[in-house]
Formats: sequence, structure tokens, C-alpha cells
Amino acid sequence: MKKVMFLIFCIFLVINLFGQSPRLIGMGNVNGYLADDSDIFTYPATINSYGNIAYGYLNDSDVSGDTNNFGLNYELPTAVLGLYFNKQLPSLAMDDNIILTHASLDKNFQLFFAFNDNMALRFSLAMDKYTSEDTSPEITESAMALGVGFGYSTEQLDLGVNILLPSYTNEIDNSSTTTEEKESKFIIDANARSIFSQKDNVDWVGKLDFEFGSSTYDDDVAGTDDITSSVFNISLGLAGNVNIDDNNILVLGVTPFGLLSSCSTDANDDTDTKTTMTLPAFNVGFESQICKWLVVRSGIEQGYYIITNTNETNGVEQTDSNYDSYFNYAMGLGFVYKNFNLDCVFNQDFLHNGANFITGATTSNIFGEIMLEYNF
Repeated sequence: MKKVMFLIFCIFLVINLFGQSPRLIGMGNVNGYLADDSDIFTYPATINSYGNIAYGYLNDSDVSGDTNNFGLNYELPTAVLGLYFNKQLPSLAMDDNIILTHASLDKNFQLFFAFNDNMALRFSLAMDKYTSEDTSPEITESAMALGVGFGYSTEQLDLGVNILLPSYTNEIDNSSTTTEEKESKFIIDANARSIFSQKDNVDWVGKLDFEFGSSTYDDDVAGTDDITSSVFNISLGLAGNVNIDDNNILVLGVTPFGLLSSCSTDANDDTDTKTTMTLPAFNVGFESQICKWLVVRSGIEQGYYIITNTNETNGVEQTDSNYDSYFNYAMGLGFVYKNFNLDCVFNQDFLHNGANFITGATTSNIFGEIMLEYNF
């Protein structure tokens, strides 16, 4: 249980696709390098640039994906209001099933409020509860998360800070005995980005991302250790966005340095520590509007990592290091009709195996992620 808990808590801060749009994913996960309406989940004040938008999102991806959700930005006379339903909360990609099997934090509500041209607030709330009926033992699961964020943006600078407080409870009643699991977390991320233009149609982008999370897990089951965990993650990103012409853009991004450090400690003071250093990672994507109504996108991401694992049990320490790499590619389409935009990302499984009625292979749907956006 200890190693599983530690691994999942480590993963949920590493995977960072859940604030993105299908547009950015289809370009090779160029999140933060290219201005997009999904920026509001990292830099809340950018909502001032995306007023009067409504969208619906569906996911059936075989690689990644948000939960199905709906969002609306509406311009008021002196402010911009954003309402989002069922949007995946930040840094919770792998977090809501650690001790729960029924209740989750997928069903949530988020509110954005830009009270002037440069600043905005963000509030998040998620609650869920499950109680088994007419079963023995009786199981009661509950989950709750409260979040708050602040953003400040200008033409060349974006800043964002988001804090999230999730908690989980799992109670099992066997009539004669009752056992309970509890977990509480503190998560904060701080992000900064600068975008500035130069001659020769190139926009230069620099961004710095920081995340910290702590977790406390308590279990009154005999023989099960209580666990405290922490995660620290920092990365630097640089990119050049080449505006080839009005219809074509090329994004060249690099993460020259990234460091993820995770540590968990049980009641016996035994520790598991994992450090992952990025040296380096690359994102390359392009977007081309080939006609009035059709946009084609594609991109790749590749990273190189040095991973060090240290385990200390009963005062005996063991350390091992290894080198690893990661590669992924993506392809997507955008359809434009008047005030409507439909953005789609191909499922890789479909691209490899083809349609079932042609090849007979068990394959995913053609598109893994679809977002329909209306600008009014």
C-alpha cells in the first residue's frame, strides 16, 4: 500500500494535461508556449482575453484526457465571469481513486471572476459521497476539495497561483467493528510566463512552473502504516513561435531543466524518495489553416530523464539510478464555421489500426478529444 500511495501521489503532479485544449494537445502538448483560451486554468487573469465564449468538451482518449465538461465566459459591463462544470481540478489527474472506488472529485464547479483588466480570482468546489445499501459491510465514501486562485496578466506577462485542499474518507462498518481511512492534501502551484515579439515574425516565450504538494494518509486497519508524502516540482520552459504567415505557425519549445523530487515516510520512519531530472525535453508543433473552414495540427514531445530511487528500511538504504526517455506524437483537426470552432485530436489507436469495419481490429474511436466552441 505504501509504495502504491507514493507512486500515485508522485504521478498526479507530473501529468499536466488537464488544463489544456484539444488544440494544444494536437500540436504536441505545447501547453503554455502558445496563447490559448485554456490558459485561464494556469493564469486566471487571461480570461479577460476570452470573454463571451461557450464550449462543450467530450473525451474518449486512449492516451490522456480531461473529464467531459462545459464552460462559459461572459463579459459583464465592468468584469468577466467564467463558469465551469465538471472540469478536472488542477493536479488531480490520478488522485481521486487512491482510497475510494465510488466517490470522486470529477463532479465539480469552478468560478472565475476578473474584476479589472489585469487581475482575476478563481474558486473551485468539488463534493461527492457514496453509501452502499443493503450490503455487509456497509461502505461510506466521501470526497471534497476547496480551491482558490489568483492571476495577474499584462500584454507580456502572465502570473498565476492556485491552491487546492482535497480530502477523502472511506469508512467500512462490519457491525462489530468499524475501520476508517482518511487522507488530506495541500497543493499549490505558481506559474509565470512572458511572451514578447521580435522582428522576423517570431514570438519568444519563457515560462517557469512550480508545484508543491503534501499528503497525510491515516488508516486504523491493523498492520497498515500511516503515510506522509511530499512532492516538489519545478521546470523552466523556452519557446520560439514562428509565424510563417497568417495561416501557419510553428512552435519550437524546450525544457532545458526540470526537477521533480518526491518523498514518503511511514510510521516506522521508513522512506521512499524519488528524484527525476529532465535533461532536456522538447515540444514541436505546427498549426496550418489550409482553407477557410479547415485547420490541420500535428506535433511531438520527447523528454530525457535521469531517475534516482532511494529506499530506506530499518536503517538500511538502497539507491539505484537509471536513464529513461519519453516520446509521443499527436495529430488533430479544427473545423471553422462562422462563430463555431470544432477542435479534435485523433486517437493514436485508430491511426495505427484503422476502422474496425475495415481491418477487424479492436480500435478506439477516430477522435479521442472533441471540443465545440461558440464565440458570441
